[in-house]
Amino acid sequence: FKEDQSYTVFLLPDDSKEMLYVGGHNKLFHIDFTSLNQSREIKFPSFKQECNKDTCKNYITIMYKNNDSLFVCGTNGGAPLCCYMVCEKKQHKIVVMFLALNIYPRDYCRFDYSVYGHGNLHVKFSVYTYVCLVMLHRTKTNLANVLLYIENIQEEQQYVGMTLSRRNGDGFQDKIYAFLREKNLDEHPEADLWISRVIQICRADLGGPKNILQKKWTSILSTRLLCGIPSEKIFFNRLLDVFVLHADDWRQSKVYALFSSRWNATAVCIYMMDEIDRVFTQSNIKGRTQSLPNPRPGTCVSDSTKLNMDVLNIIKDNPEMEDWVKPIDQSAPFMVSHRHYRQIQVDVVKRRANSSHTVLLMSLAEGLKYKVLEANGKPFIISEIYPFKKKTYIQSMILDSAKKKLYVGSSEEVVQIDLQRCDHYGKTCELCVLAQDPYCGWKGDKCTRITESAIQEVHHGNYSKTLQNKAQKRVKEFNQPQTSSNMPNAKSQATVEVTLSTRSYMSCQVQSRNAKYVWRHKENETECQVSNGECLYLIRNVAEENLGEYSCISQENGYEQQVAQYLLTRGGATTVSSRFLVLISVLLASLCF
Repeated sequence: FKEDQSYTVFLLPDDSKEMLYVGGHNKLFHIDFTSLNQSREIKFPSFKQECNKDTCKNYITIMYKNNDSLFVCGTNGGAPLCCYMVCEKKQHKIVVMFLALNIYPRDYCRFDYSVYGHGNLHVKFSVYTYVCLVMLHRTKTNLANVLLYIENIQEEQQYVGMTLSRRNGDGFQDKIYAFLREKNLDEHPEADLWISRVIQICRADLGGPKNILQKKWTSILSTRLLCGIPSEKIFFNRLLDVFVLHADDWRQSKVYALFSSRWNATAVCIYMMDEIDRVFTQSNIKGRTQSLPNPRPGTCVSDSTKLNMDVLNIIKDNPEMEDWVKPIDQSAPFMVSHRHYRQIQVDVVKRRANSSHTVLLMSLAEGLKYKVLEANGKPFIISEIYPFKKKTYIQSMILDSAKKKLYVGSSEEVVQIDLQRCDHYGKTCELCVLAQDPYCGWKGDKCTRITESAIQEVHHGNYSKTLQNKAQKRVKEFNQPQTSSNMPNAKSQATVEVTLSTRSYMSCQVQSRNAKYVWRHKENETECQVSNGECLYLIRNVAEENLGEYSCISQENGYEQQVAQYLLTRGGATTVSSRFLVLISVLLASLCF
């Protein structure tokens, strides 16, 4: 970007090209990653009005494709503005523009989450916070606003995401689920500051009659989300992000929720949409002892203005379900980490008709991304991805599952990550298979994007299976005792001359987070100390018995490879550069402190 963008939103056009709409402040960016010189800046309109320096900018908060037009909303210095744009001869032209006061966010700092519903209603749902007031709105895209909101709501709520759950073609049964965290009202000293919830509403909700809940949701219900290790009384209560992996059958859709704990650890819990629906349709309402009226509160009906008073009076009090939504594995989260993950996207990689693998794409606050395989119900970290040249805060992230591209945005730039890039896993079949990356497989003489004929063993990374299709001679080679001369990827030996009674350092690069690294010297084997991606070996006081050959070996699933080899000899100089030794000294210092 020519200037920093303090807030960005992404939109993927529904076409076959690698394009992306990016909403910043005062303008849109239409980026073509196949031909960057074709990318364009689109100026977003604004109405002149009095505003201070901090709020005057027009921050884009909402973007949706609506048939052949682009629907865009911005803060407009506190007076929200929306418009429809059409693209003619590569130029975006505004066809309709209107002020959207009290409907869309006024402040870019307060995130907006929305879903776009198709069908006869063509409704748009938005969630935003403004001046400590949280509202859940709906407006028709034909500009005839149908404004519905929640009454008696908890003020300190922070919405994290929304999703539309379609119910097999029956539009009146479609439901919206909103995921949020809110301040815990429990003042017990051991109570967490936050709790997390899911809210349901019916997409076709029309509000109540004139005398009760008019222009208010009549189908709203809420319940708690459980994520933790109940047996150890460890819980993750602060919801950070959600991703819904939709299935053809809505019951089989999964919600991947990212949480943090009071001690800043993070966890991922996975919920079935069927379980969320079960809680809302079968659980009793918290604190209620009487039987529930018919239809049951929260049931989707064709005309909510005709609901009986018993149902409406229950809804008026913002009912909470007695049961909590529990994850698939109720004993523990799918993944627990000391890293501070902040965002999550989920992809499914299909190889054959009945073969698929789920991959989680997670980002840290400082910009590092992780590719995590969901293998047999357990997490397996495939690789680390550095999208930017320097540490930077990731503002936005969106997955193009069809093209297997991930788009990551900071205040300065947007980066396209090819999830099918495989050449960095190494130049042997074994290393390619050990990566356990479902996007990649070994074909011919290289690690490349997966095909039907490529060699791959995702769930266990069992490289020995890859040898079954190779020559018997090659099999015999791998069955031989591995020495420095016949070990795969044997590195050339670096000679290091040292002075007795001084310190000496050796290092090799950690290439796999899932491998064990050891140093071998004569008959001894020592597990290395890992710091900043380097496997270190320190000799604090060099003696005669320390001289000789050293090998850095990685061990993974029974496969060994030599990463580095040194020959330590007696002398006063070294063939290894002083710059290298300074680097090792810095790494050792960071390890010690």
